[in-house]
Amino acid sequence: GPASAEEYLAQLGPYDRTKRPACGNETVAGPTVVEVQFFLTQFNAVNQKLGQVKLHGYLRTWWTDPRLAFNSSCSDSITISEDFSSTSRPAFEKIWKPDLYIDNLVEYTQEGVDMLEIKPDGTVFMSSQLSFQVKSSINLAKLPYDEHICQIKVASYSHSASRMRVIPRRGMIGSGNSGIGLVAAPLTHAIWTIGPTTSGAGFETAGVAETVEFSSGSAWDYVSLQIPFARRPEYYIHQVIYPSLLFLLVSYLQFWVDPAIAPARSFLAVVPVLIQMSLQHTLYNGLPEGAQNMWLADWVMMTIYLCIIAACEFGLVQYLLSREQRHAANLAGLRKAREVADRLFKACNQDGLTLLEMLAECNAQEASAHPVPMAPSQQRAHQQGCRFQLPEESHASATDSRAVTATGPHGGPTLMRSHWRQCRDALKGEAAQEAKGGEEQRDPAAAPPSDEGSCEGGGAADDEEAPLPERIGRVKSERAVRCNLSEADLLFIQYTRGIFDRYDKDGSGRCQPSEVRQALTYFNIFLSTSETASVMGMFLRDEGQKTPCDELQLALSFDQFTLLLCKVNVYTVHAKSKGRGVGGLVARLQALAPSKRLDCLARMLSPAAVALMLPTFYLFLPLYQ
Repeated sequence: GPASAEEYLAQLGPYDRTKRPACGNETVAGPTVVEVQFFLTQFNAVNQKLGQVKLHGYLRTWWTDPRLAFNSSCSDSITISEDFSSTSRPAFEKIWKPDLYIDNLVEYTQEGVDMLEIKPDGTVFMSSQLSFQVKSSINLAKLPYDEHICQIKVASYSHSASRMRVIPRRGMIGSGNSGIGLVAAPLTHAIWTIGPTTSGAGFETAGVAETVEFSSGSAWDYVSLQIPFARRPEYYIHQVIYPSLLFLLVSYLQFWVDPAIAPARSFLAVVPVLIQMSLQHTLYNGLPEGAQNMWLADWVMMTIYLCIIAACEFGLVQYLLSREQRHAANLAGLRKAREVADRLFKACNQDGLTLLEMLAECNAQEASAHPVPMAPSQQRAHQQGCRFQLPEESHASATDSRAVTATGPHGGPTLMRSHWRQCRDALKGEAAQEAKGGEEQRDPAAAPPSDEGSCEGGGAADDEEAPLPERIGRVKSERAVRCNLSEADLLFIQYTRGIFDRYDKDGSGRCQPSEVRQALTYFNIFLSTSETASVMGMFLRDEGQKTPCDELQLALSFDQFTLLLCKVNVYTVHAKSKGRGVGGLVARLQALAPSKRLDCLARMLSPAAVALMLPTFYLFLPLYQ
C-alpha cells in the first residue's frame, strides 16, 4: 500500500471526480450517504436587530468512496491537506467531494487549510475551517431571560435525496433528531452562555434532519446543526430593572412632600417620567423594530405608567388644594360675620323666630307705587312737607308725588303703606277745615266756587280709595333696617343655608352626623362621622340640651348648625379618629382634607402596586413566547 499522500495519488489510477461514489452494491443506483458535523471553536457575536450570529469553527463531513480504498499494510490512513488560499490544489481537485452549502448563510469566509483523511476501506473525512454569519431566529419575548438556538442548516446543492442523503454524524436517514450534529469546545462569553449548561464546558448536540419536498416532485435533505445559547441577564438587571425601580422610589417620595411646596413636588413628579422615557429609548436602540411583545419592554412601560399616574396625582392634589383654599375662605368669611350672626340670634330669641324665618324677613322686598290726585290743599300740604318719601336707599326724587308701598315676607302691608295712609288722612282733615271756613265767609250771591278750589271736591277726591299700587323694584326690608343689616352681611349666612339645604335631603330641617360631616367639608372642616357626632354632642350639651347615649342619633337644625360653625374650631382642636381595621382606616381618611387623603392613599397604594408588579411580571414570564 501507499506510504504517503503523493504515492497514494500516483497509484490511484483512473478516477472520475464528476461522478459520485457508488453505493454498497457497487453501482450508483442508490443514494450516497454523507454525514455532517460542525466543530464550534468561537461564538463571536449576536446582532439582535438583524437576527444574525457570527461563528467560527470547522465543518466536518464523512462519506464512503469505494474507489479510494487501498491496502492498509503500510498505513492506516492517508491525510491530504492543502492551503485554501493556494491557486493550485491538485489533490482536492482530483477527488470527488459533496457539494454542500449552508442554506441560512449571510456571510462566509474560508480560512486556513482543508484536510482530507482517507481510510483503507474508502471512508473519507474532510474538515474545512470557516468563519461565517448565519441568519438565526432571535426571539426577544423573554428579554433579558431569553434563550435561543442558532441553526447551521446544511444541504446538498445539486443532489436530491434520491441521489444523496445528508444526515448528522452517526445519525439516522430521514427526518428527526439523531446523531451528533455539533461539537463545541469550552466557550465563555460576556453576554451569552453557550450550550445547555452554564458551566462553560464543551458540549454536543444532536442534529435535526428534515426532508423537504418541492413542487417539482423532488425531495432534498436539510440537516440543522444546533447551538443553544442564553443571555446573561445581569446587564439588563443592573442597567434597566434596578434603575427603573429606583426612579419609581423617587416618584414615590413626592407623596411625602407638602403639596403647597409646588416646585419641589413638581420636580419629583416630572423628572422620573422623563428619565424613564429616556431609559426606554436607550433600550429600544439595541432592539429590532417590530410588534413583538417583550417582557422587559412591558416592564419599562409599566414603570412609566406608574410615574405618569404619580404625576397626574400631583395635578389632582393641586386642584383639590385650590378647592380647599376656597372652602377655607368660606369659613373665614362666616367667622367675620359672627357679629351679624349674634345680632340675628338675639333678634330670633326676642321675637321667637327661627333663623330661617328671620332670614326671610331680612331679605330684600318688592316695592310698588301709583299716582295720587292732589287738591290745592294737598299741594299746600305737600309744600309744607307732609309728603311721603322713599327710603334713602331708593334714591326717590323729593318731588315724587307717587305713594310707595312695600310688601312684607308674607304679602301684608308694611310701614311704607301705613305711612302713605297717614298722609292721606292728614290731607283729608285739612281739606274739610278749609271747606267749613269758606262757607261761613261766602256771599250767597257770589258765584259758586270752582271745583279746583272746592274743599268738597278735594275731600271727595281724597275720600276715594287709591288704586292698586304698581311694582317699581326692590327695597330693604323693615327687619333689615331695624336690625341695621346690609345684604352683604347676610351673604355667608345665606351660603350656609344653601349648604345645609343641600344635605337636608329629607327636608326635615335637621341633619344627621353623616350629613353634617359632608356639609362641614364646604368650610374646609374634615372630620369622621364619629368625630362629627362627638362634636355635635359637646356643642348641644354646652347649649344646655340633653343628648342621647348614641351620639350618632343626634341631629342639628339650621340655627344650631350655623352657631356650631361659628365656634367649631373650639371643638375640633383635639379631635382624633379612633378605631382599627377597615372602619378605623375609613374614619382616618374621612378626617383628612381631600388633597391629604389622596396623598395618604398614594402612599399606601404605590408600594403595594410595585410589590404586586414584581411577582406578577415574573409569574407571567413563561407566557411570553
